[in-house]
Amino acid sequence: GNTITHSKNSFLAGNISAGKVYKISGCSTTTANNILFVADRVTAGTITARGNPFTVQASETGPVTLTEYNPTDFHFVDDSLSVSPAGGGIALRPKQYRFVDRIHFSGAGAVESKFQDWYLNDVGLPPPTDIDATATNGDAATGMTLGTGLEIGIVATAGTDAAPGEWSSGIYILAMSWKLDDGQESELYVPSTDVPFGTTLAEGDYLTLTVRALGPFDERISGARIYCKIDESDDPWVLLADVSMADGARATLSGSYNAWAESATENTAYTSNFVSIRSNIDTYEGLTGSTPDAIIESFTDDNRFWDASVIGGNRCFLFGPRYKDASGKVVHYRDRIIYSKINQLDVFPVGNYIDVTGSDAEDYVAGGIYGNDLLAFKQNTLYIIDISDPLQFRMKQDQQQGKYPFRGLSRPGAYFETAHGPAWCNRYGLWLYNGAEIIDLMGERVQRSKHPLAYQGYMEFDGSDDKIVTGTDANLAYNDATPLSLEAWFRTTNTGTNKTIIGLWQSASSTNDDIINLQMNSGTLRFYIIEDWSTQYIAVTTDNTYNDGLWHHVVATFDGTSLNTGMEIYVDGALAGITRSGSGVVTGFTSTNTLAMGNSAKWQASTFFEGDVALGRLWNRELSAAEIALLAAGQPVAAADQWGNQTELQTSHTNNGGYDVFTSGDANTISAERTSGAGAPKTYS
Repeated sequence: GNTITHSKNSFLAGNISAGKVYKISGCSTTTANNILFVADRVTAGTITARGNPFTVQASETGPVTLTEYNPTDFHFVDDSLSVSPAGGGIALRPKQYRFVDRIHFSGAGAVESKFQDWYLNDVGLPPPTDIDATATNGDAATGMTLGTGLEIGIVATAGTDAAPGEWSSGIYILAMSWKLDDGQESELYVPSTDVPFGTTLAEGDYLTLTVRALGPFDERISGARIYCKIDESDDPWVLLADVSMADGARATLSGSYNAWAESATENTAYTSNFVSIRSNIDTYEGLTGSTPDAIIESFTDDNRFWDASVIGGNRCFLFGPRYKDASGKVVHYRDRIIYSKINQLDVFPVGNYIDVTGSDAEDYVAGGIYGNDLLAFKQNTLYIIDISDPLQFRMKQDQQQGKYPFRGLSRPGAYFETAHGPAWCNRYGLWLYNGAEIIDLMGERVQRSKHPLAYQGYMEFDGSDDKIVTGTDANLAYNDATPLSLEAWFRTTNTGTNKTIIGLWQSASSTNDDIINLQMNSGTLRFYIIEDWSTQYIAVTTDNTYNDGLWHHVVATFDGTSLNTGMEIYVDGALAGITRSGSGVVTGFTSTNTLAMGNSAKWQASTFFEGDVALGRLWNRELSAAEIALLAAGQPVAAADQWGNQTELQTSHTNNGGYDVFTSGDANTISAERTSGAGAPKTYS
């Protein structure tokens, strides 16, 4: 961190700022030392800590050292504080701060260890440097160096009906890792020269094991895991013994520890005896979520930032990291979540990441864990990732495919844990996730935000007779030479053709003339302008389909050039791949005067839309790509060029053929107020 050492009158000269995080040492008042605090006020040579009942005064004898930290998140892991710093901090990665009071060899010759400081050697969590095996079960630790590893005695016995054994025959070799801080597991120590059991197993043997420990051990070491596999095989490393430095050793993770006993021959050696009937199903790869030879991502001074972090499921998750790509360029991966090894909270294998979406123009704000689900909050969108499989994360497999628009954590907003699951509030409402669904805690009980993207109201069109149609209006005058944009939020699974989402037409024209339309066509989106369908029209159609039952944001734009090269379609904030078609320049177009949703401009029975529409908008200009990205993310843009305010869609509309609208209120009108142009606002029934 940024360490500032002060003489007794130089606090202010050290550029100490209110709101920054410091750790203090060197005070004559020893109780103030080693405290992590947030500076509240800095005046007249005195620092007052925010929320803490102490001050740091210039009268301290000094020199006083303040180490500045810039954490983005605090977490409690195993009853100790963990901080994820960004833009600096401690060695530029999540760090543990612990008040350790650990007892080794409980019940034998107990050894108490204490530690209170930052753990600066978290990087890679150094493994043991020694492991030894003997073919006896005596209590002497014959091959060990103090505190560097463990020794294990292995005696193989042929199984019987009374004492069965299920080990496979072969020559087995050993490897080992430390358990640190009661939660993390070190890298695996695989000796450069194989360490065999000391005995060759026959089919059907069982093992009597004795773990021998020769201390003292580092106070961070809370245990160990001993692994084995058949020599010269490609098998994974399988758990042979799980060791607790306090409680003893056991053959399986679900078994009971066999307590330590003092060695009769070594003053600082302790032994634990137990039986292993069969090989375990637990492997190092399965327990840590990574192979022993995985390449580890290194965070350095020029790739040290991320947007948010959370610790859960025995991993650390970093959202929106900035680090070097293959070319050496530092890149901000706005859609990426990288995650540590299991029980190694600052060890990030290069391949440990998931990208939640192609691009949504949003940054991460916060993260949460609930059960086997990782909640990734962006500014307007929530993504839920299933992390139940330690080797393969994937988006939650529900109707939304793990993507929930308008359920993000935009500012202002807040996230908090409850007994029923995580809850949060944003500009759209108050939400609770119970592991199965997101529950709207506000419902119909309060007046909801009328932000158009909150879609607390949406229209359900049945595909038979549901439509919304305005009356004629001179402000709806558009043609092949008029720039415009059509916008909608929709979802559908319909596979039919020519299904209108939103469009314009000239009421006095014939059935196929003078139409501007955005529609679904066999799952694709099509935007066309027609003077005469048989001779004069221009159109664009997306290359991809969007009838997947998920909510999509679409904007169709036209620059007024009368050419299909002036037409584009944007889906979910990004320019879509399209195919252009049409018979040439549109001429003689009679300007439109009517707007419709859910039906083609001319109401043919075959063109009714089946699905949901949360929003329809008409803009009297060609929106820019940047504006469309903002709209898709739920951000406002200048609305002076927007005709209509289809944000207060209510139930019981008289011109809809009986469609259902899910919203609060029971008025029988839609508001269609002009926000530009002359004339009084209109409300259509």
